[in-house]
Amino acid sequence: QIAASNWGKTWLSSWKTSSALSMEAAIQKIYKDHPAEDVEEINLDNRCQAPRVSGLAKYVNLRSLSLNNIGLQTLEGFPELPHLEQLELGDNKIQAGLDSLVQAKLHELDTLKLGGNRIKTLKDLQPLSQLKKLKVLDLVDNEVTKLADYREKIFGSLPDLEVLDGADREGNAVDDQEDEDDNEEEEEDNEEEGEEDAEFGNSVGQEGEEEDEDEDVEEEEGEEEEAGEEEEDEDDEEEDEGNEEGEPARPPPSGNAARRGGR
Repeated sequence: QIAASNWGKTWLSSWKTSSALSMEAAIQKIYKDHPAEDVEEINLDNRCQAPRVSGLAKYVNLRSLSLNNIGLQTLEGFPELPHLEQLELGDNKIQAGLDSLVQAKLHELDTLKLGGNRIKTLKDLQPLSQLKKLKVLDLVDNEVTKLADYREKIFGSLPDLEVLDGADREGNAVDDQEDEDDNEEEEEDNEEEGEEDAEFGNSVGQEGEEEDEDEDVEEEEGEEEEAGEEEEDEDDEEEDEGNEEGEPARPPPSGNAARRGGR
């Protein structure tokens, strides 16, 4: 049963490897519609199976590259990416060969994540001292982390390093940069929503003021109309009075008429 179980695991692993895309094929599939010189970030996590890095040489403006859990066994032949700032190589099978990153002239690299690999000795990490801008290093779940005074020795060999395995030199936890970026984006979104709400409130207030102004104008126009009507009425009354004053007096009845009236 044990032999059958091991055979099943081996077959499943072999099937996954044979059915997975190569790195070149994964890059072509995901980034085919983007000019290489415009691509600044590539993420191939869990999207291919590749024992070594390939197909990335033309992406010279990359700033972030994530190759987590793709079966990497070596970094030999890593391409020159002079603008690369963040490199993630977690959950692979890398044991050594970090000097390939130095040969690739990663002069701008400040974050390197190698958690979940097979690095065993401090000697394997010595090439990293030549990456002068390296500030953040992750080696969680590597054998080297079990060595005595591991943290002190790493910080001693990398004087410019600020964060190791998520903690600073004093052992204080440090938020991951991605979390910080997410928090900053959330704060920016909240600020934008607040500005939109404020603009909406201002627009509503302005509409209310405009409505009040319109009402005031209508009241003034109504008062003017009433005043005009009153003036017209006064003019009509004056005209009626003038007519009454200007009517001629009726002459007295003649004598004959008076006599007839007497009879």
